[in-house]
Amino acid sequence: MRSYGQFCAVARALDVIGDRWTPLIVRELLLGPRRFTELQRGLPGIATNLLATRLTTAQEQGIVEHDGAVYRLSPDGEALRPLMREAVRWGMRHMGEIGEDDAFRSRWLVLALRVLLTAPDGTRATVLIESGDEPIVVTVRDGRLDVDLGDTDSPDAVVGGPPDAVLNYLTGAMSLTAARRHGVRITGDRKAVAALRTEEG
Repeated sequence: MRSYGQFCAVARALDVIGDRWTPLIVRELLLGPRRFTELQRGLPGIATNLLATRLTTAQEQGIVEHDGAVYRLSPDGEALRPLMREAVRWGMRHMGEIGEDDAFRSRWLVLALRVLLTAPDGTRATVLIESGDEPIVVTVRDGRLDVDLGDTDSPDAVVGGPPDAVLNYLTGAMSLTAARRHGVRITGDRKAVAALRTEEG
């Protein structure tokens, strides 16, 4: 393991999670246990041997556990959740539009929406998001927000379109008019969608 060799909490943290791909392995496991092949699919571009090396190192560092079938975050790995939430907020400043060569997985949008969407008290809504390789269901019940991969037969509204435009619209960075120009489509109860948005654009 490479180390900065500095007696500093930031340096020590980066000794553990600062290697390329390690934060993204944590990202994948924040959404639940994953098999090796599932991690590969969620980390396009990583070589098989490098993923194996990073997982071994993460286990040695005590942030990942492996029971022979799936990998999951250890309690120490789970303690990274607040840091990753703030990384989502900070990273939103630098997202811009999706690049022609950018990979995208719907589960990455799940993580962002869990951090960025609101759940107003008294609101009850189910919104289906169709963007990327899997549908996403957003459910709000009396101040509780749940965002997960999945499908539903009776959503209050359906939001579809390119992931960058959907993300920017739902998080208030793009108005509905602009979102439509970028390919976002909404069917059903627009008030249900508006209730989720971080702010009205």
